[in-house]
Amino acid sequence: FNYGSPSLDYIKKIKKISKKAISEKLKINFNKFNILITFHPETKILNKTKKNLNTLLNSLKILGTDYNLFFTGANVDSLGKSFNKKIITFVKKNKNFYFFSNLGTIKYIQLSQNCDLVIGNSSSIIYEIPFIGIRSILIGSRQEGRFMPNNIIKVKPVKNLIVKEITKNIARKNPKR
Repeated sequence: FNYGSPSLDYIKKIKKISKKAISEKLKINFNKFNILITFHPETKILNKTKKNLNTLLNSLKILGTDYNLFFTGANVDSLGKSFNKKIITFVKKNKNFYFFSNLGTIKYIQLSQNCDLVIGNSSSIIYEIPFIGIRSILIGSRQEGRFMPNNIIKVKPVKNLIVKEITKNIARKNPKR
């Protein structure tokens, strides 16, 4: 029997908290625009995965100081550690960027509920984030072949396309849960 994603039952029980509360909990500041980023190594095309991360980071760098960007750590797939090192180095050079090696489910959901957009290539972008009603942008082919809602914005890992979709969608009203 296909019952859907079991994580959604758990997520329904997570209490939404205010920006102030999550800000204090995570020791972060919010800005005019706030984006949560979860980007993992590609499992099918390893030869392009580092290039895709560099493209994403270079895209985010040009967004400007009205944006705060909250990165979660990459998973344990091949190249996950090198992704995290690259992201940490990048975050240290940009004052409006933050890195969390692992937020856990509760803090991840609470932070995403207080962001304007969630972007990356994690399965959470096609399962949990649409469920809680947050706009999301899926970058690359990592989730290719999975069933996903129509309101997920899919973009190739190309700098100008990523920036275009972020700036076009950052202030738009979130989709229905």
